[in-house]
Amino acid sequence: MVDFDDLAATWDDDPRRTQRSQEFAKLLAAAVPLRTDMRALEYGAGTGQMALSLLPHVGTIVLADASAGMVEVAASRIAQLDEPRLTATQLDLTTQSAEPQSFDLVYSSLVLHHVDPLPTALNAMFATLKPGGWLAAIDLEQDGGAYHAQHADFHGHDGFAHHQLQDLIEGAGFTDITFRAAGHTTRTAHGDHEEDREFALFLVTARRPA
Repeated sequence: MVDFDDLAATWDDDPRRTQRSQEFAKLLAAAVPLRTDMRALEYGAGTGQMALSLLPHVGTIVLADASAGMVEVAASRIAQLDEPRLTATQLDLTTQSAEPQSFDLVYSSLVLHHVDPLPTALNAMFATLKPGGWLAAIDLEQDGGAYHAQHADFHGHDGFAHHQLQDLIEGAGFTDITFRAAGHTTRTAHGDHEEDREFALFLVTARRPA
């Protein structure tokens, strides 16, 4: 299993992650009609990189993550920036709930494939959205387990087939579900010869009915 508490302190050392977060924010902003009065929740926010890129397009963002280590780094960054529109909190939507009908947008990037049971988390996301609110998630296309091949004890999802994820999102109550290509992400494969591999991504958007 990936231990994000152990990774938190050095997470931002890889410049590819910063670039990826900026690209993801642009994709989301192009797909969802954002407003500067929106209250957003980023689930699996990590150290807050994507939130910083998205902040100019919304009002406030709550950075939520199940990892205490990631939340600590995110909170430290917010304090250094003295940014009152950002807050960080520890939250696991498979076992906890967020404020009901409180957010205009819930979004994530490369998070859903870690979440189990995913239907429970999707139900919680639906519940915390205001009527008419948006869900947006960037994640992996099905990859047969290659993306996490170096983690023998990984117990998440090996990417997603669109129709299977759509069924789960619809099951949580969402409508207007749309999938878009979202480019690729690169990961170094470790073995006899280290090499960079590209993995295809999608962006899925959906709405809680008004």
